[in-house]
Amino acid sequence: MDNYRERRLALLRARMAERGVDVVLAESAANVYYLSGFTGSRGVLLVTAGERYLLTDDRYTAQAGAEAEGFAVRGAGRDIYGAMTAVVPPEAVWGLEDEAMTVARHAAWRRAFPQARERGFSAEFAVMRRLKDEVELAVLRRGAAVTDDAFRFILGEMGAGVTESALARRLEYFLRDHGASGPAFPFIVASGARGAMPHGTATDKPLAAGDLTVMDFGGVFAGYHTDFTRTVCVGRAEPRQREIYAVVLAAQLAGIAALRPGVSGREADAAARSVIERAGSGAYFTHSAGHSLGLEIHEHPSLSPEDGTLLEEGMVVTVEPGIYMTGYGGVRIEDMVLITAEGAEVLTGAPKELIIV
Repeated sequence: MDNYRERRLALLRARMAERGVDVVLAESAANVYYLSGFTGSRGVLLVTAGERYLLTDDRYTAQAGAEAEGFAVRGAGRDIYGAMTAVVPPEAVWGLEDEAMTVARHAAWRRAFPQARERGFSAEFAVMRRLKDEVELAVLRRGAAVTDDAFRFILGEMGAGVTESALARRLEYFLRDHGASGPAFPFIVASGARGAMPHGTATDKPLAAGDLTVMDFGGVFAGYHTDFTRTVCVGRAEPRQREIYAVVLAAQLAGIAALRPGVSGREADAAARSVIERAGSGAYFTHSAGHSLGLEIHEHPSLSPEDGTLLEEGMVVTVEPGIYMTGYGGVRIEDMVLITAEGAEVLTGAPKELIIV
């Protein structure tokens, strides 16, 4: 098995010992992939102090053997929890993904292990995954570079009369054609007054002269997500639009400048938010300043007023302040940023000045 996966398993086992857990059950696709490399749609992991198993069905046993090096692959059929009774003692203490396990799956697990004790383990996985290793960072850097290229490409496709949905399709095609397995999330392309919706997914609305157009997109590269936003103006920009854009850009730069180990998510959010508040637009900034990302588009911690988690070297976060005015439009600027020992490194490097197309 690759050394980086061995390191992850060693960290997991250390956390198991700290929590008094005999066996961890990993069911979410992100955690299964993180520990084993398995990419099939049906498979769970069992990890004990000395053993590691991947349970799947006959569709994936060959794939599991090829991808999950070092894991003992076992066929599970329909009763995947019942199959676990052959390798886990009935009174074991389990670590379960409490934030991912459904009520139905928990009931099925409990039928198979009525005497077992359980402890929530989702938070442990979140803590493990928030520091990216060199393999993860290499993937994220490559994905960020492709995402930058996608933005440069789409500028040449924009203009009055082109629909939001056409731009979203062209962005997805570009990302897939350059190594992404798919979109990281439903792309946001919101022009004109629709830009006031922070999550305004693309529609058949055509772009018009004078439209501020918010484009928020990213791809999935070897399982890892990219996330990037730029706001572009079509044809011409009014003074008020330029003023709003300048405030958001100043807020984003202030948020990035605040990032370094030991700063809390709350403090980073405040650095960006205070710029918008001083400009008198605080009521129009309606979400947090950013979030972590990796195998999932939103990971822990976040840059929000509620998150006091201290940033650490190796975290990758977004910084994405915005201003959204109902009936008028919106502006958001977003980059992916790596927390370094010295401060922060911006991974997405596309231009941030207001572009007119």
